[in-house]
Amino acid sequence: MQTHLGLSLLTYQLDYFNILPLYVVLMTAAPMFAVMDRYSPNALLVLSAGIYLVTLSTPVPIPTWPMDGQWFFNPLAWQLVFVLGFVLAREDSAGGFVRRHIVIIRWLSLPIVLVSALIVWLAGGPVPRRCRSRDSSSSPTRPT
Repeated sequence: MQTHLGLSLLTYQLDYFNILPLYVVLMTAAPMFAVMDRYSPNALLVLSAGIYLVTLSTPVPIPTWPMDGQWFFNPLAWQLVFVLGFVLAREDSAGGFVRRHIVIIRWLSLPIVLVSALIVWLAGGPVPRRCRSRDSSSSPTRPT
C-alpha cells in the first residue's frame, strides 16, 4: 500500500526509473510555461534562470517516500532545460533561424555525419568486450 501511495505521489524513486517523476512534473508545468512564454517571453527565461540559480546556491532536496532519500533529478534545476526549449523554438530565436535555413544546415551537416560514420566503422565502433574489468569472473555492471 505504501509503495502505491508513493508512486502516485511521485515520491517513490525506483532505481533507473527516477527520471520518470521529473518528466511528469515538467509536463504538468508545461501549460504554465506556455502561457508565460506567450504573454511575457522574456520574463519566463529570467524567472527560470533565477529559479535555477537559487536551486544551485541553496539546494532544496525533495524527499522520497516510503524509502529514505531524495530525488535524483531536481525539477527546480531541470526546468531551465525545459524552458530553454520554449525559448529556442520561437520564430525570432534559434528555432526560427533553423526552420528558415534547414536545407543549408542539412547539407553542411552531411559531411560531418559521413566522416563520423566512417571513423566509427573503420575503428570497429564501441565494443562491449573492451569495457569488461580485468577480473573475468565479475560483471562490468556490478561492483565487486
